Amino acid sequence: MTVSASAEAYERQEKSRFRIAAPEFPEIPETLTDDSRFIVMSQGEDEIENILFSRLDAADEDLSESIFRHCRFEGCHFERIEFAKAEFTDIIFKDCDLSNCTFDTAYFCRVRFENCRLYGTDFVRSVFKETIWTSSNLSYSSLTGCSLNHAGFKEDNLTGADLSEVKLTAVRFIESDLTGVSFFRTNLKGMDLSSCVIRGLAVSDNFSELRGLKISTAQAQDLAGLLGVSYIEAQ
Repeated sequence: MTVSASAEAYERQEKSRFRIAAPEFPEIPETLTDDSRFIVMSQGEDEIENILFSRLDAADEDLSESIFRHCRFEGCHFERIEFAKAEFTDIIFKDCDLSNCTFDTAYFCRVRFENCRLYGTDFVRSVFKETIWTSSNLSYSSLTGCSLNHAGFKEDNLTGADLSEVKLTAVRFIESDLTGVSFFRTNLKGMDLSSCVIRGLAVSDNFSELRGLKISTAQAQDLAGLLGVSYIEAQ
């Protein structure tokens, strides 16, 4: 009984540690589908709140330092948009294409990316709190120097993404493709990647990033190749 109780307590503790709050929407949002109005609003000095942005299409605009709160973006296509130092609080991006956009030094709190295309997107030095990416494509995106606190990746494609020098606090990777991801100078101690694809990870020469990493037995061969170890079948 003592062992069982301890196991249950540990499980509750782990669930609490990885609990991520959902975005909050205090009012029914206004729906906006006008591309030009969105650009004008975003380039103004006022905070943008309680709006559903639906099927917007914009490219090559500078929307740096914009502030969005309690908003939803659905089916939007933004190409090469500059969101440097922008703030996003209580936001949902659903079925959006944000490929090659720049979110350098942006701030995200209680944000969801659901089924989004983030190919080559720049999140360098951004801060993420209680943020989740699900069923999204982050191939060749850059999260270099980011801080992730209570965040999660579920069923995402991060092939070739750069997660160098990232600070990870209570972060989970679930059933995601991490092929070729760079974790250079990112501490993975205690991280559970057992449900992910981890072929070709890039780390420093002394492999210090991998100490304390949790993987499955089947994944051991992937890391063995990284360490220069080869398997020989028993005769």
